[in-house]
Amino acid sequence: MKAITITVLFLSFLSGQAIKPDVGLVLPEAYVAQHRKPSSGELLFSETKGHPAYSHPYLSDVIDGVEYLIAYNQKTHEITYVHTSDRNFKTQEGLQFGDCIDWTESKSPENAAWELRAPVNRDGWYPVLSIESYSHRVRLGTNEWMVVTGFSKGGL
Repeated sequence: MKAITITVLFLSFLSGQAIKPDVGLVLPEAYVAQHRKPSSGELLFSETKGHPAYSHPYLSDVIDGVEYLIAYNQKTHEITYVHTSDRNFKTQEGLQFGDCIDWTESKSPENAAWELRAPVNRDGWYPVLSIESYSHRVRLGTNEWMVVTGFSKGGL
């Protein structure tokens, strides 16, 4: 009886703990059980290299006031992809949702199969760019500008 009580208290403690949303972190079993959401293609595409949220189970959680989508390996629970479009999120450089960034023809988007990414920031976050703004880049002088619609890590 004592062991069951200790286990329940420990799991309650873990489920209340916020995790750091970072690629490579292994999620505790209790955390996954509490937050898990099956992905739409999980049963069909669990072994493919598509968008991480479709090829792996994922969860969403609000951590330090920011909502994240976190995809992870089903067997190991290791985080493989993190994304946020939350307006409360800021990179170390101060970049956030809705900001415009300088974009030129010499830059090529990364991971264009599922999201347009600008080059990675110093803190490891890729600004995710609006596909609409890629088609409708705004030219000011010799520079082109695009809208940031989120940030992501992993999934390469």
